[in-house]
Amino acid sequence: MTSLPVGLALIALSLGLAGSPASDARAMEVGCYKITAKAIKMADGYKHEVTVDNQCEYWLQCEVWTNVNPTPAISVTIGPKASESAQTAVGSSTDEVTGYGSCRRK
Repeated sequence: MTSLPVGLALIALSLGLAGSPASDARAMEVGCYKITAKAIKMADGYKHEVTVDNQCEYWLQCEVWTNVNPTPAISVTIGPKASESAQTAVGSSTDEVTGYGSCRRK
């Protein structure tokens, strides 16, 4: 799969096609990659982090965001069989965060 438009990603999530929550992270699985987000407790609130786990045999170029910080999307480049994380917020009062993204073959 080379890319998934944002609208299709949101439809997939609303239809329950995304992975189920795993501990404090919620996952969105698409083809050979998975996008998760988690809130990390800090002294002054929560840090939100989105991670792309690329199990593809090729590089991915992804745009990721969360329900708390939908814009701007953050660009992440991930090598084959690798993971990469991006921070989307620091000092947030929200401890429930869902990650979204759209990736394409690079």
